[in-house]
Amino acid sequence: MFFKEFRDKLGISQKEAFEKLEIQQATLAKYESQSISPSSSVIKKYCETLNANPTFLFFGQEPHLLSATPQVSIETGYLLNDLSSLFSQDELAQKLREILIEALLKRVKGIIKEGTFVKLLDAFSLGSHVRQRPFLFLYYVFQIISVAKNQPNTTIQNAKQFIIETIQNFKTFSWKNQPAFTEKIKQDITELIDSDFTESECQLLIEQTDTVLILLERTMSPMVIKAHRGVFQS
Repeated sequence: MFFKEFRDKLGISQKEAFEKLEIQQATLAKYESQSISPSSSVIKKYCETLNANPTFLFFGQEPHLLSATPQVSIETGYLLNDLSSLFSQDELAQKLREILIEALLKRVKGIIKEGTFVKLLDAFSLGSHVRQRPFLFLYYVFQIISVAKNQPNTTIQNAKQFIIETIQNFKTFSWKNQPAFTEKIKQDITELIDSDFTESECQLLIEQTDTVLILLERTMSPMVIKAHRGVFQS
């Protein structure tokens, strides 16, 4: 959650914030330090009183003000309130992350449908089953990231650069005398990440690699999943 970052964006003190929100300063401090999770009613107060964009509060994604996001309305706060009766705060946050990650993956899928990768595959005269290779490549990349990020010597200062370096350092290999992944696939996905994904989006993808892998598996057959799941586990 990004409550402190939101208050910093507004340029107000903690005292000013708790007076506007009509909550105790000690409670606000716990929200900002993430010692406790806010209820949906608190999220609604932030939206209605401080014009907070719920997407920023949950994920740190700009714009931080609700009024600067035309497609989002105050009703979002009410919707969160309704959803909180069905899910715990942690479950609700996870559901929202899944929606966001799925949208990010659809951005990649949209480019594939628009022809970047399809033209590439057609140029190599590869079979239709190979059209899933960009997703299989991402599946490999995020398996590597899932293992690497938990290593004690791994420090991620720039999430986007970390993903790009993982892609670039991936060693392609051959399968039945054909390249499993071409250098062009690596280049195209690198350019896509670099140009279309923000740093905060890349941070989310790294933080939620398990969710990314689950959503990528939805694009694959059970046989492919069985053959390629866990290949980088030690």
